[in-house]
Amino acid sequence: MVDPLVSVVIPTYNCAGFLRQALESVLAQTYQPFEIIVIDDGSTDDTATVLKAYRDRLRVVSQAPRRGPAAARNLGIRQAAGEL
Repeated sequence: MVDPLVSVVIPTYNCAGFLRQALESVLAQTYQPFEIIVIDDGSTDDTATVLKAYRDRLRVVSQAPRRGPAAARNLGIRQAAGEL
């Protein structure tokens, strides 16, 4: 039996100070396989800089600035390939 792909959607807006911790938490999980999708809601802080360090381990999707967390989550779900 093949384990199902889990999609982890992380919406962010000016959360550079917390983003690294959130990403490291997901990456530390023992379950495989998973994908990480970060939806940037128009951040103006150092979010892009933090995300560059993880570019080979996640997908970043930008949306029109300040559409809100619900719109960011919905966009992430539409982008997700996982069964869970």
